[in-house]
Order: sequence, then structure tokens, then C-alpha cells
Amino acid sequence: MVSSAGGGDRIRYAVPLGGAQGPFTVDAQLWFQPIAFRWAANLNAYDAAEQQRFTRYYGAMSSGSAVVVARVAARVP
Repeated sequence: MVSSAGGGDRIRYAVPLGGAQGPFTVDAQLWFQPIAFRWAANLNAYDAAEQQRFTRYYGAMSSGSAVVVARVAARVP
């Protein structure tokens, strides 16, 4: 479930435990990538020099462009 309000988002995950007993440790990371892969890949359809140059740069740098901006761990009973 995802909800948005006033500059924030809330995501709720439901994980089937299959009868497993807690406590559990839940680790979450929020990643930011300035340009999504799909957006950059869509530029490959164009034959202009600028788009081709951009997609080459993106391909060379994309693996290092994403960064973790928040990380949290919680123990759940």
C-alpha cells in the first residue's frame, strides 16, 4: 500500500511469515537515482548526437549514480 500527502510517502509491506515466530529485524533503505534507467534507455530511439552522447555518459556512470539517502532498522516482536 502506498499513500502520499504533503511532501511525504508512506509504504506498508505485508510479508507472509509462513508460521515463523519473531522477533524479526527489518532493514529498509531509501535509494535515490537522479535519472531512471527506463527514461535514459528511451532516448536510444533518437539518432541525434546529443541523445547518443547522453546515453553513453549515462551507461558509463549509472552504476555509481544511485545513493542511499536514508536507512533504518527496526526489531519487530
